[in-house]
Amino acid sequence: MNAAQICRRALLDANLVKIDSTTSPLITQVELVMWANEGKDKLEKVFRQAKEDYQLVVLQRDDAAFRWAGQTYDPAVNLRVIGGTTGTRFITLPPDLLELRNIRTLTTGEEARRWEWRDLSDREFVSLRSRIDTDTARGTILFDIVGDRTLLLAAMPDTTLDVEITYIARSAPMQIYTDGTISTSQSSATVTGTGTEWIVDELMHTLELVVSGDATAPKVASQTVGGTFVDPSRFYYRVDTISADGTLTLSAPWLPTGVSGRGYMLTTVPHLSLYEHHHTISKWVQACAKAKVYGWDKFTEYAAPFYADIGEITADIAQRQSNDPVFVEEMSFE
Repeated sequence: MNAAQICRRALLDANLVKIDSTTSPLITQVELVMWANEGKDKLEKVFRQAKEDYQLVVLQRDDAAFRWAGQTYDPAVNLRVIGGTTGTRFITLPPDLLELRNIRTLTTGEEARRWEWRDLSDREFVSLRSRIDTDTARGTILFDIVGDRTLLLAAMPDTTLDVEITYIARSAPMQIYTDGTISTSQSSATVTGTGTEWIVDELMHTLELVVSGDATAPKVASQTVGGTFVDPSRFYYRVDTISADGTLTLSAPWLPTGVSGRGYMLTTVPHLSLYEHHHTISKWVQACAKAKVYGWDKFTEYAAPFYADIGEITADIAQRQSNDPVFVEEMSFE
């Protein structure tokens, strides 16, 4: 399910959709997406707590630059630690970093160089920092993370080092984007946009395309009769790549008759391991929607199904991880 389907299902389950498909005027699409992101974040936190390598990223200096939530990160610049007297004690970490797990030196001949976390108030850390800037350090490199994503070295290394970092990444917020119109051709995976700014608005995450029956955008929450409402039970085409502000490629060719000047929606698919977990996010959105309409004092009651799902997911992950692998020999018929 994509973000729009998650929000629409939440409204249906909360009995906030009328027979003509319109919805309560108390609920807006902006609120629904906001609640969906809250539910996603809560669910991902459970995954990280129960499964330590969930959303683990390994990033090396020669990996390609990328953008995340409006920020550009270039490993070629930031994962080369300049050593010697012209070096720096500060290293910028990726914008999607949630927790740093490991640093490894890649430079030939320096692979055994150790990196060790120390609080900047540690006595040895303070001692190294108090040296003049022309002092450099061999052997173990002491570091601490300060601010949002800055790695502070106790002392500059004696030589320039290329490094690899392993970290837990945070996922980007889910989006619903409807600016402009699109056109498709039968049996082609290419979609052309008019009045669209897909690159500028950074729609670079896992997306699905919802196409309207007319020139107006598909709707999740609306008090206007007619048009195309998102259907939680339908299959929507997955986006493979976005190459320009008005050009994207689907993961499979468009099979229906081609359309021109149609309203559309690009909406994020949550980065979760199982489709069933998307329903759990919907339960959080449902609880928030019902609480706004019927009273926040009953939120605990409305959110009970969400937390019941969380309990089952936690138990399921723990069971899968606790089982030791079983090795079997090939059967022989000789």
